[in-house]
Amino acid sequence: METLPFSSVDGYGRRAQRLNLRWFLSVLCVGLLWGCGGGDEATPPPAVEEKPLLTGGEVKPRPKVVKKSNTKRRSTSKPTRRRKKPPGIPITPMPEEEFASSGNADEFEIADEPFAVGESFSVNRQEQPFSSTQYAPTNSGQNDGTSRGSGVRLPKGFAAVPGTGISEEGWPQRIVSLQDEAEMVLIPAGLFTRGVDGGPEDAGPQHQVQLDSYYIDLHEVTFAQYRRYRRDLSANNQRLPKELDSDADGALPATGVRWGEAGQYARWAGKELPTEAEWEKAARGNVPYAYPWGDGKPIWHRPRELSQIDPVQSFRGDRSPFGVMDLAGNAREWCQDWYSAQSYQMALDQSNAATLLNPPGPRAAVGSKDRTVRVVRGSEEGWEIWRRSGIPMGTRSPTIGFRCVWRLGQGESGREDKQEEKQQQKRKKGGF
Repeated sequence: METLPFSSVDGYGRRAQRLNLRWFLSVLCVGLLWGCGGGDEATPPPAVEEKPLLTGGEVKPRPKVVKKSNTKRRSTSKPTRRRKKPPGIPITPMPEEEFASSGNADEFEIADEPFAVGESFSVNRQEQPFSSTQYAPTNSGQNDGTSRGSGVRLPKGFAAVPGTGISEEGWPQRIVSLQDEAEMVLIPAGLFTRGVDGGPEDAGPQHQVQLDSYYIDLHEVTFAQYRRYRRDLSANNQRLPKELDSDADGALPATGVRWGEAGQYARWAGKELPTEAEWEKAARGNVPYAYPWGDGKPIWHRPRELSQIDPVQSFRGDRSPFGVMDLAGNAREWCQDWYSAQSYQMALDQSNAATLLNPPGPRAAVGSKDRTVRVVRGSEEGWEIWRRSGIPMGTRSPTIGFRCVWRLGQGESGREDKQEEKQQQKRKKGGF
């Protein structure tokens, strides 16, 4: 092995310096790497000392602040998909005025002419009848029955329908009988044509009739009204008529009533049965129409047959020019008159005039084998309102009912008017 002489210090020294520099650089690199977070394990950052917060005297720990990482987490769950609605017809809300009459809108197209002033007639799609009980008399401070805007006075037991019109004579167009809660229609005084020429023998000859003003029931007396009548008689210990069909709908016309029983009901209500002339004028108007609605053929919104019994006012087209309902169809109706096939001709012969004034009918059933025959009107062949029938007054028929009238001047109002006339005559005689 070659030994270097001690004297060659320069060569050895330069080699040692290179080794020391390499070691120093290695140590320096290791230190730098350790200080920058290198190495196998990273030292955790020192814990931050929590300082209490003073809020309202209570010591609460400071909430930890969690730094949000910028890296987005991938969710392992599958995204939910919304179910698609099956295709169908879109549903839109129905207006309130159409909701009550779903599916039967064609019924509104039957009558084109407007209703009379003050009329509150409506068609119920459930075939429930119109009820006149909604007309409670208004308490305007007048209890004497005086019609507003006029000097006429209704008798006790009758009241004007609120909002009704007033006739030229000052009478309300619609009133209510408080005894049986029946709405009544005013038929003004005047001429009308009764009967027909060229028709059945008992319906001619056609002639003119002059009638005073009167009120007639808007529709036939119903089972509900007749039951109320029997309850009132029972409460007053009076003799009761035969009970009618107890299971019948109260909105149906009260049928199965004898002529005498119908008259007793009318008197209980402060009214009377209509004469044949009064019935026909209420149905026909001032023009000699064949039907209540005119001369055209009847148009019903559903099938209808003669003597078919329905709740009152079920057929809107069966309405007279005065607004009276159910005169062409529904129940046939008792009238006050005796029946005679020659009654029209006999009345003309006895009057010696072309116009009859308030004809009461014949004094007996002339020309009939059965002398108890009374006039029945309505629901006749072809719906024609000039046709007549005669039925024995003791008959109980499931197709015969009735309605009532109140004549102006009848009852307490008429008696008061007569008393006032007598007082005026006395004053004139006395010089007052």
